[in-house]
Amino acid sequence: MRPNTTLESFVKPFTAQYIGYWNEYGYANYYLSSSCPIERNHTLFAAFARNKERDTDPPNNVTAIFCEPTYYSQKVNATVNGASKLPIQVVPLGPKLPLDDNNLVFNTTWLEMQLSGGFAYNPNRRDELPNKKITSFAGQIAATNLSFVDDREPLVGFSTFIDTRPLEDFLDWKVLARSYADSYRLLFARVMVDVLDDDFQTVEEVAGMQLLATEAVVVQSVFTYIVVGFLSVIGVATAVLLYLSAGRILGLFSDPCTIGSVMEIVADSKALLQDFEDLDCCTTEQIQQHIHLKRYKLLDQAGQVSLLEDKSIAVASRRDATGPNSTFRTTTTKAIDKPVRPKIFSFWMSLLLVAIFTLLAAVLVTLFVKAQTIGLPLPSKNKFVQNPIEELQDSKAKAKDSIDLNYSSLPPQLVFFKALRAHHFVLAIVCSMALLANVLSVTFAGLLNHNVIAVFKSATFEQPFDLSFVPINGSIGPSSKGALGNGPRSSGAFSGGDGQDQFYILDANLSKSASLPSWTDENLFYLPFTTLEKNDDIADGDQLQSETVTLGAELECQMVNITDLRFGGVGPGKIVLKKTVKMGEIEAECSSTDETHIKTGTENTLIGDIGSICQVGTSALELVLRLNALNSNATQDEKNVCGGTVIFGWARRPEGTCKSYDLADLTDQNLRFVQCQPRLMRGLASIRVDSRGRLVEPSQIITPVRALEDSEDKVMFKAGPSDLIAQSNRYIFQSGDAPWHNDTFSTDFFSYFVRQAANSTGFLDPKQAVPVWEDIKDPLQRAYASLFAIWLGINKEHLLVPRSNTDFQQIKGWRVVEEERLFLSTALFSIALGILCTYALVIASIIALFAGSTAVQEMGGVSVLQKKARAKHFEKLDNRYGYGSYVGTDGRVHIGIEKVPFVRPWKTVNSSLNQS
Repeated sequence: MRPNTTLESFVKPFTAQYIGYWNEYGYANYYLSSSCPIERNHTLFAAFARNKERDTDPPNNVTAIFCEPTYYSQKVNATVNGASKLPIQVVPLGPKLPLDDNNLVFNTTWLEMQLSGGFAYNPNRRDELPNKKITSFAGQIAATNLSFVDDREPLVGFSTFIDTRPLEDFLDWKVLARSYADSYRLLFARVMVDVLDDDFQTVEEVAGMQLLATEAVVVQSVFTYIVVGFLSVIGVATAVLLYLSAGRILGLFSDPCTIGSVMEIVADSKALLQDFEDLDCCTTEQIQQHIHLKRYKLLDQAGQVSLLEDKSIAVASRRDATGPNSTFRTTTTKAIDKPVRPKIFSFWMSLLLVAIFTLLAAVLVTLFVKAQTIGLPLPSKNKFVQNPIEELQDSKAKAKDSIDLNYSSLPPQLVFFKALRAHHFVLAIVCSMALLANVLSVTFAGLLNHNVIAVFKSATFEQPFDLSFVPINGSIGPSSKGALGNGPRSSGAFSGGDGQDQFYILDANLSKSASLPSWTDENLFYLPFTTLEKNDDIADGDQLQSETVTLGAELECQMVNITDLRFGGVGPGKIVLKKTVKMGEIEAECSSTDETHIKTGTENTLIGDIGSICQVGTSALELVLRLNALNSNATQDEKNVCGGTVIFGWARRPEGTCKSYDLADLTDQNLRFVQCQPRLMRGLASIRVDSRGRLVEPSQIITPVRALEDSEDKVMFKAGPSDLIAQSNRYIFQSGDAPWHNDTFSTDFFSYFVRQAANSTGFLDPKQAVPVWEDIKDPLQRAYASLFAIWLGINKEHLLVPRSNTDFQQIKGWRVVEEERLFLSTALFSIALGILCTYALVIASIIALFAGSTAVQEMGGVSVLQKKARAKHFEKLDNRYGYGSYVGTDGRVHIGIEKVPFVRPWKTVNSSLNQS
């Protein structure tokens, strides 16, 4: 191994080297062709060693390995993800069969040539990133304690960074061998992705299975057992009820669910009527006090069903139940001015119910409004008799609309329609609300649902970087010829390597939807507002949001006339562009670099076997020309002007390029140039990033981006932004030799991304005219903005001035955490507002309404009739009934139900009393 020295001759602790495939074309280690036999051409050599600290130290042992890759194919049963195409499970079905160079699937020689030489020989042109080189990771290696002999050895970088092992581990030959084997497998698999793409002319159908994931309802066993248990209890209870019902000796002929049916049952019980006739003006508590020690029974006496008091209870108990004549009866006009009614219909009870429902509605509305944004945190009455009584108050009610109207035993679903037919609209409304109460349980069950949303929590962040850039030497950067970048050639973003990471990242984002670098989107770079590495306060699923400065760049361009250009030659068949460039008040004489030039005529290559290169037929050319100062004694300002300028060109050659160019052939018809000068932009935006700093949603622009002002230049740069622009140009505008082509594929990186932004190949098509500025302007700007933002994002640690541990600037923001929250369903919330409770009803209070009336006397013997017969009986009587005051059979005034005209309607009584 050669000495481990850099351009400054300082020694790093470790050295690595790789020597692989040799070939006669010169793109690999061709010097080995005279030393190594052709049959061992697949063998590779890798070495890793710890360097001596001083020249006088004894030499250290070198870890060296020889490896030979083998390629095979094998039939397998593979299960892959239908969306990502990633393998989930692979089961071998046959033996491994060798894959040699004679197969038609993959050229192993081509792969090894690339891995050894760092770039491919004469690759087939496709609509893909026009890269002939393999990244060497020279920039990343320069930041470590490792040096390597030649930056054209890409496997050194791959094997070092494929794992996070410390460099000391590679002194073990097994670790070193495994790292190279993993690198080979990874690169081979990546190449096979392109080989086995979907662009096949013939296909072979094979049998397989498609596994579909679907949603299903899963029954929880615990709750299933509980439900089955309840259903079993209900079933047993129902069976017992049926048994008891079938074994009853006495049965009712009709359901005592109407006022008339109750009158029929007690009509033949004179003693019972006398006992209840004085309870018409008693409260519920007084009625309960009067009858709570009494017992009643239904008897079948000669075919008549009667309700009688059971006299078999103790006499002492019956004596305790004092009669109402001495305790409850009041006969004053004032006493009967306000009849007794259920408490639920009192003013205060109604007010309480209204207040409760109003409060409930307010709570529901409040919860609904609060749940609209981020949700809520997880928390780890029966009116079936009133209308018949009101109907009786008019003293003109028929029996079918009053005393024989069945409301008590029917569910609200049926009562609703019966109330409408009887014109009891208030009751119909109440029944509809009672009906909705059945839906209420279902409504409340589905009212709250949970969902995972982003919850904002206030946070304070410490900015790791100042809004200022480190001093940069703009003349240092990647070269198409390659550079190790050690020692004095390191500055700003450059520490070695080919500087093509921004191209790989943007291409992966456009073609594979890969993520962009942290703090970067497709147009801008955002100044980091916090440090994410080794931050225990930030979980993997957390997101951070705050306002921050946006940085970007755009191109200021103008068309260039051919007459403003000067052309000179740097060799046979090559033309170099020269131009006077002006920036502000400074003029500079600039020339395109010798790395990029126009090829004309036939060019002889260094390798004789390849022969001469020229393009036959209609050809096109794209130029991306960085400029340098033409004069060696140019001032720094003149160098800045040239370094900050780039010229784009498009040319057409109908007759091909095999004939040498003459300068007179360069005209406005077949050649067009645009001169552009990048300028920095600044703005303010609110962004949300994940725990790795990647944007999770588009930024919210607060202050649109604008060009930097002079005062901002002085704060952000010690000597202005020209060096930053000049170095970024070396990264973004790499082209090398500009070859002619007769297809519509890009020949340089920047033109490739312009084509992606334009979604058109018109400016690349040799059969079309050179593009006009209006057609190419927007794609040019978008491609440059994306590449510059990515370049800032991946090099921010090298370009921005870091803050010290005691100089962090704190800014306010939000920590966005995904939490499971409760939400109110809008539809079910609306349904939940329709709530009404029910109230209870007792038979004793109904008997007291008619016990002293003559109406009950006509009910004798009717209790044995069926429903239809009873209805005909009432129709035959054709009586009208009313609710009010009447003189009972005992000669006293009662309030209750009586036949018309023996009843004075209660509405009339109220009116008379109010007037008096």
